[in-house]
Amino acid sequence: HCHRADVPCPLSVMMETVDPAKHIYTLDTNTGIFTHTLSSASITASQSLYSHRFYPNVMVMEVLLVRQVTSEEPVTVTLDSSFTPQSKDIIFESGPDYRGGKHIQGQTTTAEFPGGSCPTVHLIWTPVPPTLTLLPEQTKARWGFILVVANTMDTAQASYDEGLSLMATGDLRPSHEKAWKELWLQSRVEVKGSE
Repeated sequence: HCHRADVPCPLSVMMETVDPAKHIYTLDTNTGIFTHTLSSASITASQSLYSHRFYPNVMVMEVLLVRQVTSEEPVTVTLDSSFTPQSKDIIFESGPDYRGGKHIQGQTTTAEFPGGSCPTVHLIWTPVPPTLTLLPEQTKARWGFILVVANTMDTAQASYDEGLSLMATGDLRPSHEKAWKELWLQSRVEVKGSE
């Protein structure tokens, strides 16, 4: 019998616009990226979520807003968060903020396997604002948010540092997609028989 702890996700947000919009949900199995695209008369907004293939402690949410019409008006999307820093399996307490990131830590109350240990869990994440706005002079803009989950403070901070560094150089998503490409190059499906 195995029990996995329920870990809350600060990147659990629903993207909405004031205008009526069409919602499309896709999972790209080549890159392991889930995308929610919202299209309205004034904007196309894409929210992409992925767990980094090479840095497994790092989860990423990217939001891309693209203006559909020329306008002097700003366009805003809301990010409705369902996150609460609570779990039935982990007793969380606030930790010190780290490099602009929020931090909670806690001890799991039940071992994953009978007789196993109850590890500590650290979450550090980029705070997600309630809204994102495309300014009148902007035709498009992109925002990135990261979440790190680890068993030690040192690992959590090192993973958060790596995520911030990759984001700063623009290599966060490309490094993830490269790792998936390498996995697919090593994979194959063999089919036997004619049916």
